[in-house]
Amino acid sequence: MSSQDLTTTSTAKLSVLNKPHASLGMSPMDWLFNRLDGAYMTKWRREFPSEQAVANWRESWAEGLEEERITLAEIKRGVAQCRKLFDWPPSLTEFLKACRPALNAEVAFAEAVKQMNRRKFLMGTALRPGETVQQDEWTHPAIYWAALELGKDLFDYEFKDLQIRWRSALDQALASPKGAVPPPMLALPAPQLTEEERQAQIVRGQEQMGRIRSITRGVMNGIKPKTARKFLRDDQLEQKKKEMAEALAELQARGAITA
Repeated sequence: MSSQDLTTTSTAKLSVLNKPHASLGMSPMDWLFNRLDGAYMTKWRREFPSEQAVANWRESWAEGLEEERITLAEIKRGVAQCRKLFDWPPSLTEFLKACRPALNAEVAFAEAVKQMNRRKFLMGTALRPGETVQQDEWTHPAIYWAALELGKDLFDYEFKDLQIRWRSALDQALASPKGAVPPPMLALPAPQLTEEERQAQIVRGQEQMGRIRSITRGVMNGIKPKTARKFLRDDQLEQKKKEMAEALAELQARGAITA
């Protein structure tokens, strides 16, 4: 069989990378073969004198990529890097390095702070129907996992204070990949109130505000402390004011009342 007749169809073990992917319209290994074939043409095809050679390549590379937990996004990055780095088709080892090029620790730290802040905002924001916000974007999953390792310290200290811990966490994340970055857990939207519930909340809010105003006026008009204690102690009054302010703010946020 001539090299011109070669296809990427084979009986290689069907790993995840050898199964069709919806976004590609083919398996990731077929996509990768075709991209490297397009980039290196005869240089690439001459490496596969038979269908069995193609099958061996598919199985071996899929196994190596999965062992390193290389994601589809990283495979695409690897192809782009190969076009810049290699005049000849890469070996599996070279391709793995192209998928995960060396990271600048300080640049990665800045990305971690920015994207983790964005993720915190997303996880605390309830989106209305049809509303969208920009999600966090990571150039490399290891940056996310390293950021997760540092936790709150990521926001409390600068790079110069954390660089030893950060480099260690980043090296560990690179050495032991944990896979792709998981999507953020978005906050649930506030439940929609019926008109009857909305009106009931308004009435309760007005009644509570009226009681607090009445007590406040009594204290300001010189009611003796002993008498005032029949209603609320000073600390209870302040707590009630705070609770009422929070309740009003929630009602305004839900559109039950206007500011």
